[in-house]
Amino acid sequence: MARDVKGIDADAADDSSILAEQVVAITAGSVQSAAYNADTKFVRICADAPCSIKYGSSPTATASTRRLPANWPEYFGVQGGNKHAVITNT
Repeated sequence: MARDVKGIDADAADDSSILAEQVVAITAGSVQSAAYNADTKFVRICADAPCSIKYGSSPTATASTRRLPANWPEYFGVQGGNKHAVITNT
């Protein structure tokens, strides 16, 4: 469990709980991540450009799937072995 600057338990992951880090290019076509580690329960997604994302075993992101604004980190509960896909979206 992570602690804040006052030593109080915080509902946030600390660095020791990170299983992997991935970078997925945001393009005009849907691009998939690598499969998540089997033990992955949550992912943090932060994009440097507006995009749409989709989760699943073989996802395809489209302009009408969940939109993520630029520089706005989000946390999602996921199933290990699944992936996310990303595509540009204005």
